Amino acid sequence: LAPKKGDFGCLFLLLVVVYDTRALEASYLAGAQAKRVGEIEELLFVFKNLEIRSFTNADSILSTALVEVESDAKKSFVFLMSKGGGIQLTIDTMPVQIITPHSPLGEALLGLKVGDVAIVESSKKVLEYEVLTIQ
Repeated sequence: LAPKKGDFGCLFLLLVVVYDTRALEASYLAGAQAKRVGEIEELLFVFKNLEIRSFTNADSILSTALVEVESDAKKSFVFLMSKGGGIQLTIDTMPVQIITPHSPLGEALLGLKVGDVAIVESSKKVLEYEVLTIQ
């Protein structure tokens, strides 16, 4: 198939549009990656300078508390931090989920004590988390 007169102009225009779109997409990706690097650097700074409080089972839950909860007969550990929500750590072979006070569970746990129940409402159901231990 031989190109017809004028086809090269259309092909050139198509290549320019594709190139421009890829360059724009690459710049968006680079911007998002730079933002993520900044967030990770900030999180590392928070972790390195973190003052972890000592808690007992008589204390109320505050930031830096390691809390064991039970929901639907499932036990888990959460670590309440100002930043880093969603990150999962391993502490003494135990999986620990970092949550923030801005998360539904973090907000519900703040101020509770051992034996209290945190209630988290979602669009589908109501979840209850019993506080088992605070460390």
